[in-house]
Amino acid sequence: MKKLNEKQYAAFAANAKTLDSLRRNKVSYVPGVFEVTKVIVLSKEDFEKFSEDISSEYPFHKDNREFMSADPGGLFRCLMVRAEGEKENMLIAQGRTGLYLGYGRDYRKINLYKNGWDFMVEAITTIIRTSYALALLYGSCCFEIF
Repeated sequence: MKKLNEKQYAAFAANAKTLDSLRRNKVSYVPGVFEVTKVIVLSKEDFEKFSEDISSEYPFHKDNREFMSADPGGLFRCLMVRAEGEKENMLIAQGRTGLYLGYGRDYRKINLYKNGWDFMVEAITTIIRTSYALALLYGSCCFEIF
């Protein structure tokens, strides 16, 4: 596996409401350097639900705010959210005025290593706004970067 220490750049949209708006470039973007601080893996059904109504009210988002920050034009510390078995992903950063979202077609092309530390992946088995089940998987990241 490759470990890259180079900066990664992405375009983030402020307060986009659906993944489809990102896919079709129906939003205004701001550039920035980003680092993934945590990966959230949802079931395919839950990812679809979330992608149709992107909100900061989901429990996994609320529980991980300390892992996110947004400085438009600067650094975005973000969660990567993706569906189990799928390559497509969203990068989510919390700014002072709302959410910033980035879109990726293949999570394997993103450097998931941070300063050589082990990486945390949180597998969420269901999304319900009031309660949810989760499993924490610790250890070295198992994603190959091409």
